[in-house]
Amino acid sequence: MVSPRDVAKWNTRVSLIYAIGIWSMLGTFGYFQIKRKRENPEAGPDAVEAQDKTEELENDIHFQPTPEEERTGFYMTQTVTYKENFVPYTTRLYNFISHLSNASDAAPKSDTSEK
Repeated sequence: MVSPRDVAKWNTRVSLIYAIGIWSMLGTFGYFQIKRKRENPEAGPDAVEAQDKTEELENDIHFQPTPEEERTGFYMTQTVTYKENFVPYTTRLYNFISHLSNASDAAPKSDTSEK
């Protein structure tokens, strides 16, 4: 059984870890806010909000280049390969474990009633 003293120690340790995490998050947020204001000192809060909205609108616009255009910079391609009779690894693992558990359940039992 866990004693109340152990529970109190555990509670203190978890509270300390939680407090460190929260203060780290708040400190990081404040640091980036101050850094942002120092980089652009002439812009007021309205200019920062307008800039954020402009960036959001630019991110929402989807540009679909035509195949004739030359790709520059970073781009990705994806190739899907079909394999006939392919069994995923998770299914293989599940079947292996279920086979082991069924083998232990179906182990031959010694029948002592015939003696």
